[in-house]
Amino acid sequence: MKNPWKQLRAQTSPPFFIREDSATFTKERDENYLQSYLQNHKRELSIRPIPYLGNPLKAKAVLLLLNPGFSTDGMSDIEMQKQHPAFQKRVQQNLEHEHGNSPPFLLLDKQYAYYVGFGWWYERAKELIQRVSWENAQMNLACINYFPYHSRSYSGLPFVLLSQKYSFYLLKQSMKNHALILIWNKSHWYNERNGDIVKNLKEYKNKIEIHARSRHLTKNNLGEKNFSRLCSALSECKCDDPQCNKCLGMNCKDDYCATHTMEAKIQKRTHYGLS
Repeated sequence: MKNPWKQLRAQTSPPFFIREDSATFTKERDENYLQSYLQNHKRELSIRPIPYLGNPLKAKAVLLLLNPGFSTDGMSDIEMQKQHPAFQKRVQQNLEHEHGNSPPFLLLDKQYAYYVGFGWWYERAKELIQRVSWENAQMNLACINYFPYHSRSYSGLPFVLLSQKYSFYLLKQSMKNHALILIWNKSHWYNERNGDIVKNLKEYKNKIEIHARSRHLTKNNLGEKNFSRLCSALSECKCDDPQCNKCLGMNCKDDYCATHTMEAKIQKRTHYGLS
């Protein structure tokens, strides 16, 4: 599927809203409905959308969330993209999956630590980072938002936008790569209007459905077993030491460790629900 976000590359001023999404509103309802929806639900089109973070095409763990938030506090979304053209360029590169030598997970890039978006993500991921390292979190974690445009809160639509269909396509690629999928707001992700992605996602085995409202990637919020699964998915450690905080001794692909029997490995995988 072609990436519809590439059409924003040459755009330097708002609204940052792809043509096909606007056309869908008009087709399904009318232009007045579009304007009313944007105004009543405080959709913020003055900044580039963040439908996903990281690289869903290569990530080892993918978080399914609802929508990118919006803030006017401090170094806010608007101020960041207005005062820092390089950041706006990075956001567009994120839309096009062109990360170069930069960490794919844009909002865990420490050069943007003064930005409220970084603060939001760091607060929720810091325990995970302590377990798997900055690099593993930045490189191997991804997030896909159900709705791509910024807003303070979310209100659903009775139809699906093309931009959402592209996000569903990315999710399918993540599942083909056997990524661990963590699902929040499953009532939205499992909505039948989303098409065949619903069946794909329901039947996918390597997933965790999160019932807590909090987005914190912690042992207390996810539960010990789920948190350990996430850490194991993200870590590239292969030490095979059962006391290792990075891989729990379960990621080793090499048959060089004589101190741990296959039976011990199976018991550990069973304990963490990974068998």
